[in-house]
Amino acid sequence: LPDPWLGRRRFRYYERLLALRRERIAPFIPGAQSLGAEAIAKAAKAAGARAFVLVSGVGSDPGSSNPYIASKARGEQATLAAFPEASILRPSVVFGPEDEFFNRFADLARFFPVLPAFAGGGAKLQPVYVGDVALAAAKAIDGTLKPGVTYDLGGPEVMTLREAMETALRYADRRRAIAPLPYGLSRLMARATEIASDVSLGLFPAMLT
Repeated sequence: LPDPWLGRRRFRYYERLLALRRERIAPFIPGAQSLGAEAIAKAAKAAGARAFVLVSGVGSDPGSSNPYIASKARGEQATLAAFPEASILRPSVVFGPEDEFFNRFADLARFFPVLPAFAGGGAKLQPVYVGDVALAAAKAIDGTLKPGVTYDLGGPEVMTLREAMETALRYADRRRAIAPLPYGLSRLMARATEIASDVSLGLFPAMLT
């Protein structure tokens, strides 16, 4: 990705590009969310693409203490610097077939009698359907949406994390207790599972990370 000439050769036949970033590869590639997005945007511009769409994430903030969130924002900035007409999409939690949010809670319920609600379970979410995100991307690519603008994407319903977990359990037809975890313990558990995933080179069960 950092090689713009490689990108130019790969993308020279495309007039419009859609850049997606997978969360799981980011921890293994320093700066993937910023350098990768920048490299592709530069390659697209050099190849003469007329539209470019970057799918980022809600809450991107270059000043965030969270490296992941900050790198998303740097990726957006680098993309717009290289391709000023680019459209930036910031979806909230995305759900749909085989999603890694609601399905994760349903999977956990297969093995555990109690599910942990991180940070107390009170965090507010506005899940958006993957089909709606795809439609927004298509409209950005075909020029229906105004270029050079950042769009926040969310669904019609606002819910807490606990309510999202309850929804997942209801559709999975499973009854499980939900235990709110304090913020400090939640961070400790999250860090422990991240380390386990890194040490095992991704072999640690994805549902637990």
